[in-house]
Formats: sequence, C-alpha cells, structure tokens
Amino acid sequence: MHHIGTNLVLRTESARQRKERHGAETLSAIARVVTPEQIARALAEALSATIKTKTGEIPDYRTRLEAARIFLNYTVGLPVQRVETSDVTAGGSSAEVLERLLTNPAACQTLERVLAERSR
Repeated sequence: MHHIGTNLVLRTESARQRKERHGAETLSAIARVVTPEQIARALAEALSATIKTKTGEIPDYRTRLEAARIFLNYTVGLPVQRVETSDVTAGGSSAEVLERLLTNPAACQTLERVLAERSR
C-alpha cells in the first residue's frame, strides 16, 4: 500500500490477485473465440483418439486419459490437495529452535516465501 498525498491511498495488487485477474482475462478472451460446442467436439475427439503404428491404428490411451482427466476436473472437481504441515515446539533455547527450523525443508520453504513477500 502506498500513500499518495494526504488522503489518497494506492493499493497494489498482490501476486495472487494479478494471477487471478490474468486468469480471468485469459478465460474471457478464449470464450470470445471458442464456443462450448467446439470444446465439446474437441474433448469427444480426444476421448476416442488413436495413433498410427506400423501394424495399424491403435487407441491413444495417453490422450484419452488426459481428456478424461480434464473432463472430470471441470465437471466433478479436482481432488483435495495434500498439504504438509510441521509442528515445531518452542522448547529449548532460541539457537535450538532455530536449528530445528533450518533443518526442516518445509519450514525453510515457508520462511523463504514469507521473507520474499515482506521484502517487496
């Protein structure tokens, strides 16, 4: 947040807000040029995809599986993502707590992310 003058405050977008706005703009642009029927047709074709081999045409299971995954993600939803959490007990001296934090990869990643966000 930046203060301009006495009463005007300029709020800056967070990285997540920019990403969400960009995603919404991208979907809007796609919706203007691609119809739902075209998407359905492409998905139906992908679900029955084949590949040519020396012995003839065979099902392209990789493409079919990916098409089924996309269809299910948008109709049923994505599975719940697992999140690893660490519980660090603040027992011992500050040096001991810091040592436990620095030897925990998840804690180090979180600390790096928080520091990066605060330095912006």
